[in-house]
Amino acid sequence: YPGTTEEIIVASLTAGGFELDEEVFVAYSPERVDPGSAFAIHQIPKVVGGVSETSGAVAAAAYGRLVDEVHLVSDAKVAELSKLLENTYRSVNIALANEMAQLADELDVSIWETIDAAATKPFGFQPFYPGPGVGGHCIPLDPQYLAWKAREVGGSIRFIDLAEQVNTNMPKYVVERVARLLNDRGRALKGSTVLAVGLTYKPNIADDRESPSVEVVERLAQRGANVHVIEPMLTQASVEAHGVTAINQGATLGAVDLAIILTDHDDVDYEEIAHSVPVVFDTRGAYRKRALSFSNVVEI
Repeated sequence: YPGTTEEIIVASLTAGGFELDEEVFVAYSPERVDPGSAFAIHQIPKVVGGVSETSGAVAAAAYGRLVDEVHLVSDAKVAELSKLLENTYRSVNIALANEMAQLADELDVSIWETIDAAATKPFGFQPFYPGPGVGGHCIPLDPQYLAWKAREVGGSIRFIDLAEQVNTNMPKYVVERVARLLNDRGRALKGSTVLAVGLTYKPNIADDRESPSVEVVERLAQRGANVHVIEPMLTQASVEAHGVTAINQGATLGAVDLAIILTDHDDVDYEEIAHSVPVVFDTRGAYRKRALSFSNVVEI
């Protein structure tokens, strides 16, 4: 939250006898990484804010030796708030996409085609896409630090709270959609075999922290489904720790009643799944992204 560096780090250092800007220099620079992407660390501009002008200058000089661009701001609080704004921006806009996806389903309109159409506007629109929720160690958590600080100072945090409500409800919504799809085919969720593809919070990484996919499969299992998981990025033990059965790609899928795409890893044979399973619920637009079209694939 804005003020963390000064209130905790500086206070601790000065209490320990260090003299600021003489023996120690203190600044804040938010983490900016995109796991699984093509961005190298040195290519990502580094925001830096010092608790004093001198500390900021020293930190900016140090980072200038490591990255291509340093953006020095007036103080550490600005740098801290910029990190929270970045992740809150994503949380709020993903929540909007998730809410629009639910409305589009009720209206029998493709949310994916709708977003693609809106994205043709060359100004004033940036596409965000729906999914089973938000995950990782930033987007689900960082806005809550800001919300806590806002409440402490009596500020308004309605967007943050509403976005959290929408995003955290998505795993439950996804499970209800699965139950509906099975009911449409004369099957109950309890006792059905469901194949879940992907547990990590984003494609092509081995990180399932705060992953909404995990909550989805756990909810399915709690509802009595037999849940099998294909997850090429995690170990069998990591997958089965969630009370589900890990299977390898190429396993026989004849007994599967429904497949659900929760994380769209590249190393998955989506065509084989669609050919082998009666219905596929695609929460990530995996088939559309790969220009694959099957009559039994239902998008979120």
